[in-house]
Amino acid sequence: GLGHNVFDDSLIVEEMSYACSGINIAIYSPKFGQIPVILAGNDAQKKKYLGRIVEEPLHASYCVTEPGGGSDVNGVKTKAVKKGDEWIMNGQKMWITSGGIAN
Repeated sequence: GLGHNVFDDSLIVEEMSYACSGINIAIYSPKFGQIPVILAGNDAQKKKYLGRIVEEPLHASYCVTEPGGGSDVNGVKTKAVKKGDEWIMNGQKMWITSGGIAN
């Protein structure tokens, strides 16, 4: 990249947004799925997921919004249960920014 930190990127996007507010979504939507890993992931998760996003490159998406629950992350009803070597996920999501192009 350009060597910018999060603050630099935010200033640039803020200035560009004065001309077109939609630019925020275009620029930041690929980062939505990375933020939970950056903030709460352990070192192994960061290496695995952030490394893949950069190396391959992949497009991540942050899937929170559920019918009747909005974007309240504390009220998410979707569950993932590990069965053997696989994860079984049950739930519903809607209005997922970049969900149609995420890997």
